[in-house]
Amino acid sequence: MTAKEYLLRYKEANDSKNDIQEELEKLRDEITQVTAIKSDCEKIKSSGSQDPLGDAIVKMITLEQELYDKIAVRDEIQREIEYTISQVDDSDLRRILTKKYILGDRFENIAAEMKKSWRHTLRLHGKALQEVQKIIEKN
Repeated sequence: MTAKEYLLRYKEANDSKNDIQEELEKLRDEITQVTAIKSDCEKIKSSGSQDPLGDAIVKMITLEQELYDKIAVRDEIQREIEYTISQVDDSDLRRILTKKYILGDRFENIAAEMKKSWRHTLRLHGKALQEVQKIIEKN
């Protein structure tokens, strides 16, 4: 895995966590709807589940735990990447890596904030990636 691929896992993990959060919200909304339907269904008995609300709650709890487990894995990936960046000795290189891969800034913004040319910022980024590659190969 290249240093860039390694670092891009941070954004992927963050995007995945956001997707999981949306899935949890959708699940909670479905439970709310089942609760409303249950009160209407109590008047009509069918051959389906005797407790649709209970079934939905069990499903929600099971899925919620699975989703929290996935979030924990993504959190670990992010902590690992943050730790790797912290091992880069040069503060400018650390700053570029943090702004690019943790905060998702564009090189133009990073260069302007650091008062460096865009081209020089790209050179520093390349150097930073080399440093990260050494770190991940060492570990």
